[in-house]
Amino acid sequence: MYNKNRILLLFIFIIIIIVSFSVHASDEILSLENFPFYYNKLELKMNISGHINLSGNIDSINNLKAELYHYPKEEDKIELKYFNSYPDSKQENDILTLIFKNNDIKKQLSYNVHSGMYVKKNQPSISQDMEFPLKNIPLEYQNYLSETEHIKLTNDIRDKASLLIQNSDTTLDAITKIGEWVYNNIEYVEDSQTIGVIQNSSWVFENKKGVCDEISTLFISMLRSVGIPTRFVSGMSYSDKDKEFGNHAWTEIYFPEIGWIPFDITYGEFNWLDSTHIPLSRSVDSKKNSLECSATGKSISITPAEVLFNAETIEKQDLDFPKIVLSLNLLSEEIGFGYNIIEAELTSYEKEIIIPEVILTKVEKLEILNSKNRFVVLEPEIPKKIIWIIKVNESIDTNLHYKFPIQINLRSNSSVIKYMYVSNKGILYSENYVQTFMKEKQEEDLNKYSRRIIINCEKIPIYILNRKTPMQCTIKSLTDNSEDKEIRNTEVCFKEECKTIGIKPNENNKILFNPAFTQIGLQTFKLTAKNSETTKTEYLNFNVKDQPEISLNIKSPDTITFNELLNININVSTKSVTRPKNLTIKLLGSGIGKKWDFTNFDIDQIINLKLKGKNLFAGKNNLKVEITWDNELGENFETEKTINIELINLNLWQKFYAFVNKLLN
Repeated sequence: MYNKNRILLLFIFIIIIIVSFSVHASDEILSLENFPFYYNKLELKMNISGHINLSGNIDSINNLKAELYHYPKEEDKIELKYFNSYPDSKQENDILTLIFKNNDIKKQLSYNVHSGMYVKKNQPSISQDMEFPLKNIPLEYQNYLSETEHIKLTNDIRDKASLLIQNSDTTLDAITKIGEWVYNNIEYVEDSQTIGVIQNSSWVFENKKGVCDEISTLFISMLRSVGIPTRFVSGMSYSDKDKEFGNHAWTEIYFPEIGWIPFDITYGEFNWLDSTHIPLSRSVDSKKNSLECSATGKSISITPAEVLFNAETIEKQDLDFPKIVLSLNLLSEEIGFGYNIIEAELTSYEKEIIIPEVILTKVEKLEILNSKNRFVVLEPEIPKKIIWIIKVNESIDTNLHYKFPIQINLRSNSSVIKYMYVSNKGILYSENYVQTFMKEKQEEDLNKYSRRIIINCEKIPIYILNRKTPMQCTIKSLTDNSEDKEIRNTEVCFKEECKTIGIKPNENNKILFNPAFTQIGLQTFKLTAKNSETTKTEYLNFNVKDQPEISLNIKSPDTITFNELLNININVSTKSVTRPKNLTIKLLGSGIGKKWDFTNFDIDQIINLKLKGKNLFAGKNNLKVEITWDNELGENFETEKTINIELINLNLWQKFYAFVNKLLN
């Protein structure tokens, strides 16, 4: 796990004091060599190596299996030039199995995997942001919304994520707000608590530190808590800090109808990855071993050593910077010893949405009151603005005149600078003035009441399409004695239903909704509680399925003779998206009793039943096909059809046989 410098111009301590015309300044200018991450394509070579230690009765070892989970694979942005392993190997289901022959078994077994590849910059082609909350998430992505061993979905994490995105109505905007918070608030720290161990996301949220594993894990937790499917990616990338490739972790986010979108929060690469990223493994949880070994034998021990990963650049191709026009404005270029507003405007001329990092350079004696590192979702040719509040440090000598450089930087080596002059002759902006200016642009507008409101809703695992289903929610206001008052006239809304209640302090205030869902799939909906004093938003996930419906078609002859072969064709298929559970098919009548059971009716069934005419009764036979099944809530359904078959042209002996058959059955 290696760190990369999060910004390119981290600090510029510049202050020009206008006294007797003397100027004191310092600058830091970076060359293109400091931007190794903007090559459109790199040729790399990679080596994976290690050894396996065996002890005990190694002569008894048989079928030694070594499965490597982290290795490069051919995919959209990676073209393998060659791939060789020692010993020989086979790939299946994203697992590379190293094949050690029995006669090669010894106390220490070595292995190597050599590969060469071309890696391209990963910039997804998203031209329009998607509505949020996400709807119609396919069922196969449900795992990527779940809690796991290290990806915790605690109330604290969910509440923070919901707070950050309360005003988001598009998905990339919501993801970017959460990503920016993690980027600016979780410090990259290599210490005894983060090296060689993976901490869970609740620990990271509490301790506000970690390496790439922890940073990615918390980001995944926050996204999953608001209904955004996200997975963990292990791999390698180039570290600007160490000037070499090292182990790294990042995330991928699922967008319906688009696919998986990369976000590397540690490196500040939102909705793109530089061409030094080599994905080796993808998983639901952050914990996944690189190598797992097993064997059969008597009194043996298998101890894999650490798997070593090495990569280096062979050739760089096509330096590629995003096409962004950047401008900078100040509320005033001449101010008094108070506050000012810094506004950056960005316009992208790329074909797809990009999310660049925008950095307000830190200047001595100026305080930045919101995060200096910001990310903005840029659609093609649509200008976007970012605003900072800055304050002149109160320790400054108000008898002097100052000239401050205000500089905005992009990681792509683009920057713009203006100068701000501070003196007693400048416009004095109060804090209240600039806060009022910012009000409509603030991402968060929750007050102290909102932070104390807890919303919990009782949901069932499955909701049936178009069926109204009761959902009881409990709203509680946690207050101390100083704020022990009812939050009155609170409008609580979910989907189309709104109800007005008073939220009594420290009590469970219950409210009942009867929502009906009109679309199938995993969906997230907002529940909001607001009045003139407060707004609280909760994001709720729902799994909506239609009722399992069965289509029954039967083919059979109308008449049959005594010695004729009878073919009955029963075709059972599903008309719905949801498959039935515990399906049973019965054929009954005229002494016939057949039954077929399907616990999971995963595929449609055609049953061909062959009988002889002599198995029927003389004359008309009324056979019945009965089908019963359940839905995932355990509710029962049934359907049936009658088959009419007449046994004809019987001689005297055959009539007697049919008569006895009827008596016996």
